[in-house]
Amino acid sequence: MAELVVAMVIIASVIISLIAIQISAALTIADARGRQQATALANEAMEQMRSIPWNVLSKGLDYDYLVESGGDPFVSAGNLTVDGKTEQLVVATETQDQDTSNPWTPLFDSTGSNKQVRTDPSGLMTMYSIRAYVTKPAGSPDTILGLAVIVEWSNSEGSSNHATVWSSAYRGSGCGDLDTQPYLGACQAILNASSTSGSIVSQLTASSEPPTVVELPLLGPPGPGDMYLESMRSAGVAASVASQQVTISKAVIQYGGTTMDDDEPSTQPELNGWEEGFAIYELQASDDDAWAQIPENPPDLVINQSSSDETRQGVTSGDGTLNFWELSDYRRPGTADASSTTSCAVGIPDGEPCAKASIDNWNDLDGGSAYVIMEVDSTIIRLARRLYEAGTNVEHAWAARFVDSPGTSSSVGCTGLSGEGCVSAGADRTMATLSIGTVVTGTTTWDGDAPDGLVIVKGRSGCPAGLTSSVLVQRGASQMTTSSTISRCGAVDYWNGVSYSTVNIDKLTDTSFDTAPVTWSNGNYTVSALGNVSVSPVTDIPDGPSDCVNDSCMVTAEAGVISIVVAYTITHGADSWVVYSWTTVNPPRATAEFKKAPVA
Repeated sequence: MAELVVAMVIIASVIISLIAIQISAALTIADARGRQQATALANEAMEQMRSIPWNVLSKGLDYDYLVESGGDPFVSAGNLTVDGKTEQLVVATETQDQDTSNPWTPLFDSTGSNKQVRTDPSGLMTMYSIRAYVTKPAGSPDTILGLAVIVEWSNSEGSSNHATVWSSAYRGSGCGDLDTQPYLGACQAILNASSTSGSIVSQLTASSEPPTVVELPLLGPPGPGDMYLESMRSAGVAASVASQQVTISKAVIQYGGTTMDDDEPSTQPELNGWEEGFAIYELQASDDDAWAQIPENPPDLVINQSSSDETRQGVTSGDGTLNFWELSDYRRPGTADASSTTSCAVGIPDGEPCAKASIDNWNDLDGGSAYVIMEVDSTIIRLARRLYEAGTNVEHAWAARFVDSPGTSSSVGCTGLSGEGCVSAGADRTMATLSIGTVVTGTTTWDGDAPDGLVIVKGRSGCPAGLTSSVLVQRGASQMTTSSTISRCGAVDYWNGVSYSTVNIDKLTDTSFDTAPVTWSNGNYTVSALGNVSVSPVTDIPDGPSDCVNDSCMVTAEAGVISIVVAYTITHGADSWVVYSWTTVNPPRATAEFKKAPVA
């Protein structure tokens, strides 16, 4: 019995000790949680203080804040003292007091008090007193104020605790409304511009005849190798400048590529190796010294691709007699230039931020010309191909901001400079003859018809070689409504059943025309083709107010889209399919934007 009593006493002692430890731990956790919550409330109040308009904040506390808050243990003789730090309080005068009918918590409420009482939102029912102050740090200018928030609460033992957060508010110098904004922003206009040379895109889809299920290849039962879509996109370039206080300029070269898609959501082309090419090269420059990763004048990018960059893809029928291939223009040399100190193009003075990207021609057809072809029993039908011609397949895109020096050539605009400056951008492209629906091997004609193809997009007499297009846009203090400069010089030939009709597309309005049908046959396969051509006009679209004050004034210009769709009906024995070839010549395009700086 004695042993049992001793054991019980020992066990009771241990349990009592554990209970004491648990109680102590619980109290410690509760106190830590209380301080954490107090700090969170203090930070929340500080963020509210920093968002108060400057003309309200700079008046300081309400004239009667001490009376309305029931006194303040941290305030004596107009000074705030906490944690050994003392700063002079900023308090409104009786004649220029805070407007309590429009309270700004936590600085003052509808009574003028700077004190809030909050209950712990975690459910522990702890009460927190939150006091906010505006101070005048010793030796600081009138444009800097001190901010302080003190949060008081009682811990688990009933002792008073407090947490303090200090910060500063800056008036700044520049533009804005101090009655509605906490500080002033810089007096800077918005000057942005961008341009792109455009690209040529060709796509293939197919269906049975009559149209039911879309499938490629066109022979044999559907299987894992069948493709819903084949596409090719040619290379292109782009440039941009973005300026407000500082300017970042960027030149971009994007090479073309090819894509195949089976239209199954679970098999994405980029993951299955069905998307190739599309390499992007970018070069940036900035006049902002704080952006160490973006230099003022980086070395130019010079890109020369090789035959290993070729992106040729295709699908084939089960017996190999019907094949579709696409290839992008992979070898064209490119250059990207971006700088804040040196000129990127003729007419842009040194020191005006700018960017320019260019892609030049390759010296032969292979590697310099994108294509989509159909091979039928060893006869090649060119569905779309941009040919090689001397001086063609060249494109440029550029953008520049002019603040200190005007442009020195009408080709870059902004030749008149005033006020906050000007921004301009432009792009141009010279494209070799685009051949659509051409039999290039075997009989080399559609059974005697259309020897050069169904549609030929080309240059014309009086133009440089090939189809040429260009755009120039500008906006600035002296260019708020300046019209864009747009040109397109070329023609479209299409087979009318007897010969070729020619349509001059320089300044066309929206127009559309059909080719006459043609047929090719070798006794095993028969292919019939019928095409449509649509051409949109050049466009100059201004937007926004003409004075560029309350909103940006913008302008967008483009040299017009050319779209050709051809339906190829293919018959082989008892089977018949339709292949649709869509080719879009996307034009050079540019946008410029200007917005005046806010009134100081």
